[in-house]
Amino acid sequence: MKTIFLVRHGESDANIGTHYSDETAPLTAKGRQQAAYIAERVSRLPVDALLSSTMGRARETAGYISDMIGKSIEFTDLVVERKYPTSLVGLARGSQEGNRVWNDWTASCFSDTPRVEDGENFEDLKSRALSLLSLLEKRPENNILIVTHGSFSKFICAGAIYGVELSPDHTKDLFGGLRINYTGLSVLHHDPTDTRKTWWVSVWNDHAHLG
Repeated sequence: MKTIFLVRHGESDANIGTHYSDETAPLTAKGRQQAAYIAERVSRLPVDALLSSTMGRARETAGYISDMIGKSIEFTDLVVERKYPTSLVGLARGSQEGNRVWNDWTASCFSDTPRVEDGENFEDLKSRALSLLSLLEKRPENNILIVTHGSFSKFICAGAIYGVELSPDHTKDLFGGLRINYTGLSVLHHDPTDTRKTWWVSVWNDHAHLG
């Protein structure tokens, strides 16, 4: 049986800033402390491979984990956060134009509608999540830790639960019902011999390390 540990990155400027930022946004001081906490937490877990999103906040969080557990980081764009339109970068959150682009793009993530500018839509996110799960199934390691992002963690979870049947309505339900803290730890399992369900989620958003 294969175990996948999903870790959301620590708090970053991209999450609490007043303007939409690009993918290089760093962790805040609080986020760095959270990263140190999760690094200590996962040092007690069996980790055969460490994967990370290429976005700045995930790279920093993964760096703390790498230093603690002595594993090199394998960076991959497969686990980056859902990509919003480039035109949002630099716009103020809550501004008229920012709200317009954000709302249009968000709607495209949960419906069978075309992309908004160069942002990802539902089909893009579903395809990426299923591609990741397929890749993980084929990897030789039994225990893989992935540093990723809040929204994309939910798409990974949705892909594990629904597989190719994943629909926009499924993701709407999951996004409405699931919350994940900064550095929240979730655990998925894969058992190819289980005829009922090969993927399942056993832990979601465990953040006991934050106190």
